[in-house]
Amino acid sequence: MTFSKSRGLWLHGFLGSGREGEGLFSPWCRETGPEILCPTLPGHGLPPEPAASLTVTLDRIASLAAGRDWAAGYSMGARLLMMAAARHPEAFSTLILESAALGFADPDTRKARRELDAERAGRLRNEGLNAFTDWWYTLPLWQGSTPPPERQGDPEALANALTSFSTGNQPDMRTWLRSTSCRILWLAGERDRAYVDQAKEVERTAPRVYVHLIPDAGHNAHHDQPGRWRDAVHTFLNSSPQKEQ
Repeated sequence: MTFSKSRGLWLHGFLGSGREGEGLFSPWCRETGPEILCPTLPGHGLPPEPAASLTVTLDRIASLAAGRDWAAGYSMGARLLMMAAARHPEAFSTLILESAALGFADPDTRKARRELDAERAGRLRNEGLNAFTDWWYTLPLWQGSTPPPERQGDPEALANALTSFSTGNQPDMRTWLRSTSCRILWLAGERDRAYVDQAKEVERTAPRVYVHLIPDAGHNAHHDQPGRWRDAVHTFLNSSPQKEQ
């Protein structure tokens, strides 16, 4: 597969939109004209669209991915891609996962995360988007990142998405990573300590997965270092389809 002929799918993270993907891939599209679909996920659109259930969303993602050469996702989008690929393996062949959480093996930990995200959703509803994002981007997750893009959206719809797509609703993806037939690139920003630790775990326990750390980048690596992100993805998509175990 040459990249210029590929058909891809890109999913944004929480508070993002498909416009981020359009901007990220625009240099490639001008040069080579690949067809890259960048949808806006449920709960994130304008005018506001309520978040669909997790199951419905995973089914929709699989239907978008079917027949495409690759699918990429960032943070929440990457987690949804993994879950969709586990549910519909026939729809996916190549995945690019940026800042993807592996999930929690312990049911009590998953429950605690659902409760935390419910509290955060309540804060978003009560305080509004601007106050919420001012607080959200002070969390340790964002240390080492450059200022994020300006965020838009409806607080109620975004709050629903936060609870519907919570990491607490995600299964532990470790077993799936070791067994899937998908070819996978796992990306993390070098300054994103928690996700670097998860990337190293993936490298140790799922040797068929390609792991790449992006220099001078935090959690939102494609925003911090778009050129390096594109270089890593381009190299992966044009490399040999098999990795030795």
